[in-house]
Amino acid sequence: MRLVVLIDNCTINGRNLKGEGGASYYIEDEDKKFLLDTGASGLFMENAKNLDINLDDIDTVVLSHGHYDHAGGLKDFIESRDDKINIICHPLSFNKKKKGNTNMGAPYRKDEIIKLANVNFSD
Repeated sequence: MRLVVLIDNCTINGRNLKGEGGASYYIEDEDKKFLLDTGASGLFMENAKNLDINLDDIDTVVLSHGHYDHAGGLKDFIESRDDKINIICHPLSFNKKKKGNTNMGAPYRKDEIIKLANVNFSD
């Protein structure tokens, strides 16, 4: 198994990587390739390129939960592909999540993602 941090709030000097509040991980297990979370934006894709990781090879995206800093880059990733990616997430992942007046949830609706990907909801 191989796990690579694509984005978090830290960076490694000299690797030309960027950080942001959020998380995204590339996971290889035998012949399967997964993306666990997509950070707050599509910035994880730039880091993957700088790490020589081909995200076109991803079989499935797994969302740990529906906060913007773990699901914010999902739509950018989906739209960068030529095929419909498989996504596994909780049924409430795309529900609004507010802290005061601030939306802490994913920056798009469930129906938007369902149109663009093969979504498997699982709790």
